[in-house]
Amino acid sequence: MRVPDFRLLARWLQALGLFISGMIVGAAVFAAIFHHNFNDIVIMYNSLREENRDLQDQVNDLNKFKKAGSVIKSIAVYIEEDQPKEPLDDITKQEIKNRVQRDLSILKGQSIDRLPRQLQIIRRVIDNKIYPLIQEKDYTIRIRTILVRYSELQAWIEVREFHRENPKLQRD
Repeated sequence: MRVPDFRLLARWLQALGLFISGMIVGAAVFAAIFHHNFNDIVIMYNSLREENRDLQDQVNDLNKFKKAGSVIKSIAVYIEEDQPKEPLDDITKQEIKNRVQRDLSILKGQSIDRLPRQLQIIRRVIDNKIYPLIQEKDYTIRIRTILVRYSELQAWIEVREFHRENPKLQRD
């Protein structure tokens, strides 16, 4: 019996190996591009969902208070950033804004005349409050400015990451 010549088979194996490695590299590049695009879509979806929720809340509040005179009808929260080491991502900013708006929502429908006394209490309660577990981190806020303009309460806040001094106090 004669042994077949493996030189021809070696060339075919090299070509097959090159083809399979090209498929693997192509699949990895495709997966990277797909995940990047998917991440962009998720961020855009979350921002559009938040914007939709805010607009629905504004419509509901305006319908509720349209006959009232000088009351707070809406609340807007703005985050001031002073060039932190790591800037906050959009999802974290939106979650912090939502939680602060939820805390300030008790002022909706309140008369603007009684607002100065209530704002002092609100400032004491919310200033330096710890907002836990936002993207696996804890944040503390500081109220910089509160302003009422055209029956809209506007609050400018400063956000800092909160570091626990005693690790045993962290949540389980």
